[in-house]
Amino acid sequence: MRQPKLTTAQEISEYLLKVTADALLQQDFESLAAVFALPHVMTTASSEIRLYTRDDLRTTFDQMCQHYQSLDVTDLQRVCEAAAFYGPDEVRATHTSHVISHGREVTPAFPVYSVLRRHDGNWKIMSSDYALGSTDPMASALTPATNRNTEARLIYQRHLDRATDAMMRKDFEAFRRVIALPQDADRNRCANHARH
Repeated sequence: MRQPKLTTAQEISEYLLKVTADALLQQDFESLAAVFALPHVMTTASSEIRLYTRDDLRTTFDQMCQHYQSLDVTDLQRVCEAAAFYGPDEVRATHTSHVISHGREVTPAFPVYSVLRRHDGNWKIMSSDYALGSTDPMASALTPATNRNTEARLIYQRHLDRATDAMMRKDFEAFRRVIALPQDADRNRCANHARH
């Protein structure tokens, strides 16, 4: 999808807000996927959702569409409150989201803070922070069932990041600290046995 020429931070934010709103209302996954960068991070007051693949994004998209259908949503109005450049290829923006059914708001309006970046000439949404509480149905709709308990995945990702960073810096000691060898497991078993 070729994007129009976008000059100001506000234009960039408003363009992406319109594309994503139209995509959700029309259940057009391809249009939405074209403006979402992967991996993608979404946060709510109680969770962090990481989308690594198109399948992850598709699951969240389908859940959002189902949620909007259950509310008989006929319009999504997103109002850009503020947007500013942080370098030539990054915009940070805040908008207020209004979910409407036949002219009436069906959920309380909520603010969203997003990081937008230019990739290969096109602007994409990198991450979004939703001001939604843990019991908000919208927060549940954002979270794929496979990601609802993300702690183990986050721990593993941090481990991979540390190992990769150590390799890139050619820091053997740092790399060794994140790698368990068979003798480490034997030593830990012996230590645990001695304590009991």
